[in-house]
Amino acid sequence: MELNSASIVLGGLAVSCLVMSGYFLCIEIGEVNRKLPEDQQISYFWMYSEKFARVKQEYKHFYPHGRIHLIGRLLGITGFIFFILAAVVGGFFKHWPSH
Repeated sequence: MELNSASIVLGGLAVSCLVMSGYFLCIEIGEVNRKLPEDQQISYFWMYSEKFARVKQEYKHFYPHGRIHLIGRLLGITGFIFFILAAVVGGFFKHWPSH
């Protein structure tokens, strides 16, 4: 794998998008927690699929026209795409076995 400036920039963009996606998830949890009773609030730590689904469900319930979840999801997808592009530009798949 070659480490060139394009792959470094794409990797940096990927990390930036994923960090911002996590930030928007924290904002979303905060918005949901403002509406929930204290004993039902969602922790900011240890994210897993069921918890992520609950955050999404509660957010859509309390904010049917809210866009925070959409922005976070788009940033996450964009970050993943940037990582794939960084791997391609860096030659990660160059020696991939082909059939």
